[in-house]
Amino acid sequence: MESVSLRNLLIAFAAGLVMGLVGMWYVSGKQYASLKTFADSTRAADSTQVAQVHHYSDSLEMEVAQLSARKQKIITKVVADTSGIAAAESLIVAASTSRDNIDAQREEIAVLKSVNKSLFAALAISDTMFAREKQRGDSLQHTLDSVNQSVQQLTERINKLHGMPTWFKVSVEIVKIGGATYAGFQFGKRH
Repeated sequence: MESVSLRNLLIAFAAGLVMGLVGMWYVSGKQYASLKTFADSTRAADSTQVAQVHHYSDSLEMEVAQLSARKQKIITKVVADTSGIAAAESLIVAASTSRDNIDAQREEIAVLKSVNKSLFAALAISDTMFAREKQRGDSLQHTLDSVNQSVQQLTERINKLHGMPTWFKVSVEIVKIGGATYAGFQFGKRH
């Protein structure tokens, strides 16, 4: 009679264990499905946001390229005006014929120097704008990198939900620690 009750006890224990495992699998399956749905929606939103950031970043790069082209035109004009000033100054030295001619050339030199100063000021403004746009582009790149890292972390968390069994993970960790210990021992022996 005791063997029958022990047998019934073992059967009841096995049935309880099976029902517990099935229940645990059912609940974790629901959680996994809801997390998977959330991750998919997050990935879709992230893809849209990344595309928008890339588009905005590309437009900023085009704007920076346009500013660089304008800056180069200003530099070319400054160089040309500087050579014009030098030529005008050499004409003053060479011109000894009439006082009116010299006065007119001095006025022209003063105008050219004024234009030259304004072009240098425009060049400084262009440099400032270029630096601001570059900083904004760098900030957008940092934001994009941060969003990508968040998506990767979420993907890793989802993958860990249905990853390797715990015994396998523990075994891998033991092998890693053993390997590191052996490598350290071998390193210590050689040095």
